[in-house]
Amino acid sequence: MNKFLSREEFHALARHNAAAGAALERLGSVSRATDDGSRVITFCFSDGSVDRVGDTIDPYGWELSAFKANPVCLWAHDSSSPPIGRVIRTYISADRLMGQVQFASADVYPFADQVYKLVKNGFINSVSVGFTPIEWEWADNRQGGIDFTRQELLEISVVPVPANSHALVESAVKSLAQRGAALAEHSTLTLSTHSFAGTARDRRWQLAQALRRGI
Repeated sequence: MNKFLSREEFHALARHNAAAGAALERLGSVSRATDDGSRVITFCFSDGSVDRVGDTIDPYGWELSAFKANPVCLWAHDSSSPPIGRVIRTYISADRLMGQVQFASADVYPFADQVYKLVKNGFINSVSVGFTPIEWEWADNRQGGIDFTRQELLEISVVPVPANSHALVESAVKSLAQRGAALAEHSTLTLSTHSFAGTARDRRWQLAQALRRGI
């Protein structure tokens, strides 16, 4: 199960002082696909722009050492399946976190070759970056926005339909913050991560889902 939180869910946890250690995702895009036979595609993993919920991620605040110890690229955050490639280079360019992914060949992993061809030919254009915030603060100049100033890269995934899936998330949880506030004000039950079972990351995810449902 994908335990990465949407940005709205992270906001709700932050307002309940329960966001420490939560894992989120950030959407990136294909920057350049080459035809030189190297099977390497360059992606923009993240940049410093303000996203749709008013957040920014400092491109110079990425902690990459743990990721570089095992720099695999997954398909749709599925860590139970073999990786489809490896990240052979990460670097900062023009205030963007960039990366080069080398995809496995057809004789090594046929599915990875299919994904590579779909990306190379423009049928898939997006990548999703999983990360854990280390340092962040509420933005002074954007109501409800968060500035992430230091964050640890967890994983890279090529994803098929991130724009549509996040549009659905946005529609479903557009009033998440208001529901969280109403929960804190009116509910006789005080929810926290201790209200759920599992690992710390599982408990944070379950709390976010409960806030999203407004229970």
